[in-house]
Amino acid sequence: MPSIHLDPTKKGLVQKTGNVVSGDTMTDVELQTLAGDDSTITTASKGMLIRIDAGGGARTGTILQKGTVDGQIIVLVNVGEEQITMADANTSFVALGASCIIAAGSSLFCVYDATTARWHATES
Repeated sequence: MPSIHLDPTKKGLVQKTGNVVSGDTMTDVELQTLAGDDSTITTASKGMLIRIDAGGGARTGTILQKGTVDGQIIVLVNVGEEQITMADANTSFVALGASCIIAAGSSLFCVYDATTARWHATES
């Protein structure tokens, strides 16, 4: 498991050991707006923080793009006013599948396991 810590010179958590994924948390994080149901949240070439918005309606069948390295860590932050529900585990690449719901105004911490090709999220 990678070692992470809070660094007062950077925004958010900083990964110190393990397979470090590139991405600068010091820059503004671009908002990803979901176009509809079955939309994909992009994780490649992103930093640890990924801001998402359902785009005007509750979304279902959401897919979380596969991680790029084993142990990759992301935090999904739903900045919108609607909930986002993942698709089943085989489609969404999220181990919790459709029981993984990100409520409006909440966040979800995820770790990628390359062996299972799944994101393992905190219990939602």
